[in-house]
Amino acid sequence: MIAFQRPEDSGSQTLMEKLVMKGVPMAEAPQSRIVGDMGELIEQVTSYNNKEEQCYEERFGGYVQIGDFWWKLAENTCEIFEGKEGLKEDTIPIKVIDFSNDDKFSYGYADRNFYIVNHTDNSQEVYDEQGDLIFGEQSLGKPFQIYDVNPQCHWVWAAEVGNERNNKESLLYDFDKKRLLTQPGDFVENIDGNEDYRYFSVIRNGTSIVCNEDGQPLISQDNKGFDRIFKEGWCGRQENNIMVIERPLTGERFEIPWGEDTNGYLLMNRLFFIQSEVPESYEAFYLEDTCLMKEKALMYWECGDSYVLSGDDRGIVINHQGEILYEGNQEERVIEVFPEYLAIQRGNYLYLTDYEGKSVFRHLLGYMGND
Repeated sequence: MIAFQRPEDSGSQTLMEKLVMKGVPMAEAPQSRIVGDMGELIEQVTSYNNKEEQCYEERFGGYVQIGDFWWKLAENTCEIFEGKEGLKEDTIPIKVIDFSNDDKFSYGYADRNFYIVNHTDNSQEVYDEQGDLIFGEQSLGKPFQIYDVNPQCHWVWAAEVGNERNNKESLLYDFDKKRLLTQPGDFVENIDGNEDYRYFSVIRNGTSIVCNEDGQPLISQDNKGFDRIFKEGWCGRQENNIMVIERPLTGERFEIPWGEDTNGYLLMNRLFFIQSEVPESYEAFYLEDTCLMKEKALMYWECGDSYVLSGDDRGIVINHQGEILYEGNQEERVIEVFPEYLAIQRGNYLYLTDYEGKSVFRHLLGYMGND
């Protein structure tokens, strides 16, 4: 769409300035020609010439970026360049990986900061961004399938070829320290970690155990350990009809009701969603040991830096720091969250309110109201 202005001395422009603009300065008229139809667009694109991009394509046709390095991929080889210096025609790759003599080589692909190689026997190998092998058959003398690679913990989650993830053993390997963290027969359930903490859970001899980065059982404040991971450094242990939840890194600890058929998970910092069937069927939101809402069926969704917790005609807005920003009454429901105001349904009307509940706008809720 091309903006158009009449000349300043034309009658229509004079009327526009007098009756419509009323002293407000007009925007400057466009000075350049804009492509107006598909034919012109094709003509412009085919005439585009960027020498640097052409050089880049010639040099890096079939390339992927892995971390800070660029890999040029051919059928059986990978040339690795550091940064975009590979644009220069005389740049020599820092490393070349040749798979032509590997009878089992099938194909490879980039996955975050790693390069995964697949073999014809279903085994896999992992290379880091610089092309160094960090896990494969050479690591432990057996072929493995890769389930996950955690760059923050420097862990590879894998299983020996032939084992199925759901019912046979799997392992965790620290490729930085080059050591196995699990024990024979372990089945890895979950991993959680960053630069501050590293935990993983396994089923060992029929019992779930949470371990630390050294592969040893993680001990709770009462010296009893944990049996599950909730993410973000939170671990738990079920005792009778309660769940003891603790964050070993900070020492935070609390308890919430938890039956034999209860399931739950962490939504965000200290906020948990709980589902229970026995002895009663319900869903609940707990902020630490405080029940915020408990009903037959609940909903939640993330809006920017906050979560909306929604029940029957009631809503709560809580931020990622665990602070309740707004709590509605029984006759309203939070629809949407914005930085400075909320969209709330009250009866048949849609309201825009601030976080104190003061309305700044009201609209009949219907087809246009939903929009």
